[in-house]
Amino acid sequence: QQLQQELEELRGDKQSIKWVADKALEAAQAAGSSAVMRAIITRSSTLKEGAAGTDPAMAQLLQKKRINLLYLVNTILTIINSPDLSCASAPAIKELPAKVASAFKSLVLGSVPVASEFHKA
Repeated sequence: QQLQQELEELRGDKQSIKWVADKALEAAQAAGSSAVMRAIITRSSTLKEGAAGTDPAMAQLLQKKRINLLYLVNTILTIINSPDLSCASAPAIKELPAKVASAFKSLVLGSVPVASEFHKA
């Protein structure tokens, strides 16, 4: 909920949101969390700015990294907390919410690079 509040405050600053979203996507890719990325693409219907289902437009949107930070984080958290999450790294992914919150906070404050937080997971 604290993360939600921080993200709400950030939402007004479009430039900041784009930068944080870019860094978050880079970090997720660097950490090799392709399972999470695939899940985000398949569950794009939870993204208000995306198309429904597995629409290729959603994959394109992710590639271009033009995605609202709030929806990105909400979707990641939805995937992490999903009981039907079926992938080999499920236990590690379930530990991500706190790490995600910490990483985004660090990113926003401009201290620790977000990638290190994702790698710990």
